[in-house]
Amino acid sequence: WLNQSSFSRLKTAPDLFNAKVLVSILGKCKQEEVIQKLNGVAPYLQYLVSQENHLRRTPKFYFVVDNSLIRAAEIDQLISETKKA
Repeated sequence: WLNQSSFSRLKTAPDLFNAKVLVSILGKCKQEEVIQKLNGVAPYLQYLVSQENHLRRTPKFYFVVDNSLIRAAEIDQLISETKKA
């Protein structure tokens, strides 16, 4: 499931307490299952980041689905259809 996922964006809060990680999920994986698994390992990932980076605060990660690639493909298809008409 992870090899069909791509971390597309990271948005941190100004106070660095929270970070929203946008994930693009490709293929036939169930998006909600992937997000649940990622949020399940989020504390461990936070620990790894804290070990690699010497920050006063390491943000708590929240994983959410990023549908921007799907939306972009839909828009591209609509544009292509309009050009054909």
